Amino acid sequence: EKGGKMELEEDLETNPWLQALKKRCPDLFKRAAAEGLIICVPTRETIDGLAGLTREVFEAHILRSSPFFAGVYEGLSGQTVDLEDRVLETRDGFSEKRKVRILFEELHYNADFKQFRVL
Repeated sequence: EKGGKMELEEDLETNPWLQALKKRCPDLFKRAAAEGLIICVPTRETIDGLAGLTREVFEAHILRSSPFFAGVYEGLSGQTVDLEDRVLETRDGFSEKRKVRILFEELHYNADFKQFRVL
């Protein structure tokens, strides 16, 4: 928060979660870029340390569209979420139900100029 207001945007290039993904599991980041997947990046304020960031955690935050249902996405971990109107809600495979608001979205491009989304 800055001046009592939550900062809605942050610089993704300095986000510790995204930096940890790139450093610890560069293959997952490259796969997301190559396949045009969605990377859901927690805000700096919601990250409770970097020690618990395992490959499984990163896989749960990298999403691909469900081939069966509009608005449903599957993490590389196999868990599913709904993504609609800038709200992401957990579905199957999570220990608890959560609803999070997407604060912003950026389009990134891989080496072949194919876009992938970072939320």
